[in-house]
This record gives sequence, C-alpha cells and structure tokens, in this order.
Amino acid sequence: MDNTEQIKIGSFVRTHLGKISDLAKADIRILNNLTDKDSSKIIFNLDYPFFELEQVARTEMRRRYWQNECFSIFGHDYLVCNHWFERHFEPFNDFLRMYGLDTKPVEDFRGD
Repeated sequence: MDNTEQIKIGSFVRTHLGKISDLAKADIRILNNLTDKDSSKIIFNLDYPFFELEQVARTEMRRRYWQNECFSIFGHDYLVCNHWFERHFEPFNDFLRMYGLDTKPVEDFRGD
C-alpha cells in the first residue's frame, strides 16, 4: 500500500470531520464509541481511537493524529486519527450511511 492510497482515504475522512464532530456533540454515546480503541476497531477497523484527547494525541500518539484538526466536544479537545488505508473505505462509508452523513460516493475519492 502506498502513500497515495492513504492520502485518498484521508481526504475522504477529512471531508466528513465536521459532521462527525457534530454527531458526537449531539450524543455522548457516539463520542464514547469514537474515543474507544475497541469500538473504533469494530466500527472502522482502525488500530487507534478515531478521536483522541488532544493532550494525549499531541504527545505519545503524535504520529497517529492530525495535528491541525481539533474539535471541542463536551468541554474537551480531540484530534482525529490519521492512520487510514484502503481497507478503511467500506467501514467508514458504512458509518456515514448509518448516520445519514454520506454526501459523496466513495468512488469519487478512490479514483475508481
């Protein structure tokens, strides 16, 4: 897998971050799932939590989180996982569909 695939899925994820942040702000259970490593593995097949507390993500997990994407949710600041690959397209797209957030077909970002 090369960096171009990671950039494509990363771009796809980034286009939806505001909506996912709004979703987490509306329901703490969704936030809890997105900050939990095991839940993020089940939902997205990620090896890291989707959201990580900023102070943790900026230190020990620095390489795994976008440093310029910070979301304030329920009084805490969170960074978003940047460790996305081709295998994450379908689970991410399924999550978007489940919450009615899909606005662009995944093929637009994959180059299919």
